[in-house]
Order: sequence, then C-alpha cells, then structure tokens
Amino acid sequence: MASKHTDPKTSAEIRAVRSALSEHDRALMSEDAGIYQASLKGLPPPRPLTEHECMVRDHLKTLLNGSTPAHFLGGSDVSRLQQIRANREAIAIADKHWAQKEGEAREREAQEYIDRNADAWREVCREIVFTSTRLLALENRAREMLEPVQGAWGLNIAMATTIASGFSLLGVGDPLRELHDAAVAERIVTQAEIRKTQNVA
Repeated sequence: MASKHTDPKTSAEIRAVRSALSEHDRALMSEDAGIYQASLKGLPPPRPLTEHECMVRDHLKTLLNGSTPAHFLGGSDVSRLQQIRANREAIAIADKHWAQKEGEAREREAQEYIDRNADAWREVCREIVFTSTRLLALENRAREMLEPVQGAWGLNIAMATTIASGFSLLGVGDPLRELHDAAVAERIVTQAEIRKTQNVA
C-alpha cells in the first residue's frame, strides 16, 4: 500500500490515505478468507515468513509510507494468519487516527472558506433581506388594492389563485421579524434601510 502524501494535511490528502488503508485492509481480509477456505479443504496453512522476508516487508512499507508498524509484523515464528490479523488491527488504529485528523481538517477548511467569502456572503444576506422585505411590502400593497372588492366572487382578475388570493408567499403573521432582527443585530442592514425598502408606494 502506498500514498503520495508523506505528511497529509488537507482533508483530500487524508481521505487518500484512508482510501489506501481501506484498500490494503480489503486485500488482507481477502487473504484471511482464502486461508480459512483452504483450511476447510484440509490444505496446510501458508508457511510463516522468514526473518529476511519480514525485514524486506518492513523496509518496503517504510519506503512506501505504509501504516503498519514494524513491531506488528513479528518474526519467523509468527504465522501468516497472525500477521494478517495484526496488520488489520494496526490499520484500524491508524484509520481511527486519520478519521479524527480528517474531521479536524474539514472544520479548518470550512472556516477558511467562510473567512475568504465573508464579504460576498454578507452581501448575499443583505440582498435577501432587501428582496424579501420588498416582497412583503408589495404583497401588503396588493391587499390594499383589493380591499374595495373584498368578499366579491368570480372576479376576472389576473393571478386570482396566487397573488390575488391574499396569502403571502412568505408565510403568516410577521414572517420577516426574525430575519430583520438577525440582520440588524449582525449589522447586515440597518433599521433605516429596512424602512426605506418597505416604502413601495
């Protein structure tokens, strides 16, 4: 198993390391299952790795930035099955470590993204406040226009089942109160700007 990142920092780099760990674990699990199936057929288990083979594996994993510590591999008196299971246990420990690091990296990257786009985000919020405020004001104006014919049925009027129905697209009661309070508190807009936007006469 190899990884391009000797010291992964970003969430993408860490995911690549975890993916490589997962791939290595699947290969070990498949080998473990193969040994078990062979044992059911009465075949002898694979011979233990020699000390030289273990040393080669240790050096290779180091060169390839492997995740399995050398002390998990054992010597020539350790069966291949034991090596596989020790290796998988080490992978599980390493993946838990990288999972925590990935979560931390994602949080850090998310905050960095928010910081980079803070001004643009505030501008979007500002436009939403103004647009929704103007919409509510226009809906109130529409109700005022229809007051003289309130209670009449079968009128031939445009958008009779939507705008002329009297129901707001924003909701009932005071649907923008929470939005306005939050926008003013966080200095997205001022009360004066809200009042100006409400004037659609």
